[in-house]
Parts: sequence; C-alpha cells; structure tokens
Amino acid sequence: MDIEQRRLYFLFGCIPVRMLLAFSLLMIPNSLVNFVASALASIGVSFATLYTLKLRMNASEGGGKTWWHYLRPLHAVSYLVAAYLLLMGNKQHASMILILDLFIGAFAWHKKRRV
Repeated sequence: MDIEQRRLYFLFGCIPVRMLLAFSLLMIPNSLVNFVASALASIGVSFATLYTLKLRMNASEGGGKTWWHYLRPLHAVSYLVAAYLLLMGNKQHASMILILDLFIGAFAWHKKRRV
C-alpha cells in the first residue's frame, strides 16, 4: 500500500467508521446497550492486548510500521470508559469520549504526516 492509498484509507475508511461508531451510540435502542457496550469493551481489551504484547507492529496500513502504537493505551481506556458510560445509561458522554479519541487520533496522524 503506497502513501496515497494509506492516506485515503485513513481519511475515508478509519475516520468515517470511527465517527459512525461514536455517533451511533446516541441512537442505539436500550435493548442493544449491553451488546454494544460489550463490543466497545472488547475493542478496548484488544487495544490493551496489542499494546501490552506488542502485536501488529508492522501494519500494512501504516506503511509497515505501526507508528500509532504509543496511542493504543489511550484508545483502550477510551473504549473501556465509553463501554462503562453506555452501561450506566450515559450515551452522550460515551459518544463524546469516542469523538475525543477520534480527534486525538486524527491530530496524531496529521502531526506524524508533517514530520
């Protein structure tokens, strides 16, 4: 995957999917809260596992280098906190946590591109 393909993948794949996930928390019916919270917690645990065990360090979408590895603990905590907030009935704050996580990831990507 060349640099332009990676850029397009991030801008039109990663970012929209993360936005859709964050905003969908505001609209999920109460009957699906437990399922969605479990999915968010699973994502959080997977980020923590990838970080702790240093897995997927050569991601093709990163040009062979997982430059965002240092952000994985933040992503893990964000998704775990969002899962907890969702279970506590606070869809708005859960959504805001994932939006904040999205902005941090986008800022880190932009900063990395400029270096």
